[in-house]
Amino acid sequence: ESVEVVIAGYQKKTQILSEDEKKVVAYHEVGHALVSLATRGRCDIVTITIEQEGTGTLGYVQHERRATALPTPQDIENEVAVLMGGMAAERMVFGAFSAGNSSDLKQATRQARAYAATYGMSDAGFVQFPYAGTTACKTEDLPPAVLGAMNALLDEGLASASAILEEHRAVFDTMVEKLLGAGTLKGADMDALWKEGAAR
Repeated sequence: ESVEVVIAGYQKKTQILSEDEKKVVAYHEVGHALVSLATRGRCDIVTITIEQEGTGTLGYVQHERRATALPTPQDIENEVAVLMGGMAAERMVFGAFSAGNSSDLKQATRQARAYAATYGMSDAGFVQFPYAGTTACKTEDLPPAVLGAMNALLDEGLASASAILEEHRAVFDTMVEKLLGAGTLKGADMDALWKEGAAR
């Protein structure tokens, strides 16, 4: 079965983690996974891990490969919420989020740019800004209205992820406990925990 890592993972240059840092990574990755389960309506998770694999990635969520040829605004909004799920989890548990979210923000910003500057899905209007002359338009050169729409989408994604995690806090904590104990969980494990929590 074809799979890909669609959440880049929690990254840090050093591979030596304290127990407290492992907890941060576990909460972060479960944040991504739970928001994915809540927004997509099905489990497409293959693996979630906090095992250190010598690549600089301290944890990740691996999903089945999926390609949406015609993404809707809701598709992109959900994807941004999933990407912001790690930050939302860290803030909920620890009161702030760490620098390990850089890769997630990079991916979320790319999605927000497509949403507002390419697909005309925001209130900023329908004018497309993929290029300026023959050079790709830098994000910082986009009109203020487009940048504002992009940031609004990221804010909304973080708020949506936070609300989902708060609503499902009990199953979230259970997932983190299981992940810390096992190091790696399969999608079937996460799906079972999700459905068990929803049935309560």
